[in-house]
Amino acid sequence: MNGTTPHRQLGLPSATALVVATMIGTGVFTTSGFLLADLKFPWAVLAVWVVGGIIATLGAVSYGALARRLP
Repeated sequence: MNGTTPHRQLGLPSATALVVATMIGTGVFTTSGFLLADLKFPWAVLAVWVVGGIIATLGAVSYGALARRLP
């Protein structure tokens, strides 16, 4: 090596996965009990998580696209 460190980048898929995993991971540990207490049915909790996951994915893709446009 010539003494320089390799330049590493996060691509759009990796950055998107990182944001989605962070959002979902935080939500699972902090809100599942409250959702189950309010909704009373496990299938309703799963439906809410699916909708939330879709919204989170769209947000992560938007963040990734915005970050990609920055110089």
